[in-house]
Amino acid sequence: MSPASLKYNLHLLIEDIKYSQTLKAIYAVLSEKQNKAGCATLFKEERKAVEQGLKDIENGNVISHVEAMARLRKKYPFFK
Repeated sequence: MSPASLKYNLHLLIEDIKYSQTLKAIYAVLSEKQNKAGCATLFKEERKAVEQGLKDIENGNVISHVEAMARLRKKYPFFK
């Protein structure tokens, strides 16, 4: 498939995407290739969530993987 055909087909696929989060993820992947530092850039909301998670860890506000899985199974019985 030629580069022009690939671009055209990608455009068609992207046009059909209905969810902004999916579009943001695709944008992040595509823009990472053009990022001179080679680092993926995080969106403002993602960066804030990561920073909050790090604060939670520092404050000991965590649970074990076993406990997290038990809570998920209790809340969502179909979760395995």
